[in-house]
Amino acid sequence: MVFLALLLTALSSGAPELGRGTPPCPVVTQTGYLKNTADQYLTCNNENCQWAAFSDTSSQLFHQEAGWRGQSQFAIYTPTGAPTGQCLNQFYNEAGTSGVRMANCELKGSKYWGLCKGQLAFDWMRYCVESNAGLSKCYESHEVVTMYAPSCIVTSTTIDNLECMSPITGGGCAATGFEANTMAGASSEDDCNACDSVKGSTQQCEFSFAYTTQNTITNTWSNSIENKLEVHFDVTENFMFGSAEEGMSYEFADTLTTGKSTSRSTTVQDSTGCSVTLPSGTRESATAQYLVGTIHSDFKATVTKHYTCNTGQSKQKSYNSTMTLTITNVPTQKIIGSCTTTAEQCSNGILPPGVPPPPPMGPNASIASRLNVE
Repeated sequence: MVFLALLLTALSSGAPELGRGTPPCPVVTQTGYLKNTADQYLTCNNENCQWAAFSDTSSQLFHQEAGWRGQSQFAIYTPTGAPTGQCLNQFYNEAGTSGVRMANCELKGSKYWGLCKGQLAFDWMRYCVESNAGLSKCYESHEVVTMYAPSCIVTSTTIDNLECMSPITGGGCAATGFEANTMAGASSEDDCNACDSVKGSTQQCEFSFAYTTQNTITNTWSNSIENKLEVHFDVTENFMFGSAEEGMSYEFADTLTTGKSTSRSTTVQDSTGCSVTLPSGTRESATAQYLVGTIHSDFKATVTKHYTCNTGQSKQKSYNSTMTLTITNVPTQKIIGSCTTTAEQCSNGILPPGVPPPPPMGPNASIASRLNVE
């Protein structure tokens, strides 16, 4: 009789009872936030739980998995996804009221949970979590709760802190290699003209050359993902290459796109590689061949992915990556061999020594011949 009286007292007090009923929904293995209709998220400590606005630093993740007798337990994870080793737990406080907290997953109060049809409930879906994050009988009232899976999408990617991996003291970036490919021909911009010089004198000339190459620039990243992202980034650098004696350099500034090649033209002027001394009454032009090749240079950078999440928050993740920049047809001021000079006719009709005069024009020569335009 005493035992029966105690049992009736326990039943009338509203205390949860185990082992009754059948869960209306099967156990689903899933992970996410427990969210109510007010866009608040369940957050628990070892004393109680509460509903709160989303926070990157405090909103916890819950992993639903099988508990006891066909019911569930909810393992709790930190906002970063690390396991706490504890679960959602039903307990009695000092006043004898049933509440919800975070506690050991092996306790009975951690094993008899369910999430079904908008109800987060304990003991065969009979005692539901309420708006105050406490428990009460589900048929009286309950908070509508759903499992809200976290989802974030990449909205942008940035590349920052791009640095040459072989910097040169005093400025510049050492190219890791120079591959001599072809030669580019160039003609002097002006002739050396001594046609009107004082008879018996000489004239010293420095020929100036200009030539243009078409460059192809490619960038290859160590992480293949970057090569597919099509992120724009700026490169401004003075590349040094060749032997110490040659001291060749190439100034580069452009906006590139990851994984994409681009083209540009480069014009080089040189006034130091070719000179000539002419006697009076002569005139010469010059041509030269210049070395053209491909350079490679390695860079390091910080790649940052920016995310927008369905919780309304923004996140970002940064990591280090490396990139090899390759530029073809890089022009140099290095003349291959020596320049070649060619005698030209003076405008006053005086021919340079050794240049034969044109054939005489007879009476039947055409007007075009006489004007020297045929």
